[in-house]
This record gives sequence, C-alpha cells and structure tokens, in this order.
Amino acid sequence: MAAWEQKRRDTLTLEERRVKGVRMIVEEGLSEHQVANRLDVSQEAVSKWYIAYRKENNSLDALKSKRHLGRPSRLNTRQMKDIPTILKKGAAHYGFSTDLWTAQRVGEVMERKYHIEYSSSQVARILHSLNQSWKKPDGQAREFDEEKVRGWVQNTLPEIKKS
Repeated sequence: MAAWEQKRRDTLTLEERRVKGVRMIVEEGLSEHQVANRLDVSQEAVSKWYIAYRKENNSLDALKSKRHLGRPSRLNTRQMKDIPTILKKGAAHYGFSTDLWTAQRVGEVMERKYHIEYSSSQVARILHSLNQSWKKPDGQAREFDEEKVRGWVQNTLPEIKKS
C-alpha cells in the first residue's frame, strides 16, 4: 500500500502524492481524470495541483506543503516573553490571597495587564508553549522561615507529643 493511501496522512506524504500526480501528467501524458483515478483523489484536486504547478513556471516547489499557522496570537512577542516574569513574582504580588497560580488567575492578570481576555484552557496552552506551568510553585514559599521552623520543631513539637 502506498504511503498516501494510509488513513493518517502527514504533510510530507501528501506533498509526495501531489508531486507524483503532476509528474504523471507531465512525464506520462496522463489526463487529470486518469491521475485522479490512480491516486484515488478527486479530479478537482488534481486540477488544483496542476494549476499551481503551471502558475509557478512549471515548478514542483508550488506543490510543497505550507505551514498552517492558525489564528495569530493576540499577545505580541514582548508580552509573551513577560509571562514567565509574571509567574515568578507570584500570585500574591498581583493581589491574590495565596501565592499559588491557577490558569484562571494567570488569565486575570493577562487581562488586567494587556487588556486581552483568554479562557483558562487557552491560558494553559500558552503556558505550555512557553514551557511554563501554573501548577508547580517555583522554589520555596516567601513566608518560609528556617529558624521559626527549627524553633517549632525543638520547642512546640515535643509538647504536642507529650499530650
């Protein structure tokens, strides 16, 4: 079975099929209809491939896969680079009761700071794309005091055990 007949098709496989189809027309003299039948695609698809090939001065480069970018981000590059800095400052810095981040809290800060509203799931995608996480606090709590902990363990903890 040819690679382009597989259920899941990657962009390079589809590109290979387009090139093969156009070569069948140019080199073997087949009609668009014959190529469509052999490759099990619509004649309209073959026609589009051949038109693109002809428009680019008979270049097979016209059949190369193009990157699908999707909708452009509403955050600019500077704003995207600023997000890790926001996370490092902690949620308390932005007025939240605890210093732990949630996707919703990150979204609220982004809305306040950049006037751009995102859903929690989209905020999670953005953080993931930046290799960031709202789930794991970075480092140690600011309120942590090693001496107070040591004093509690040495003085208070023995009293609790006696009871």
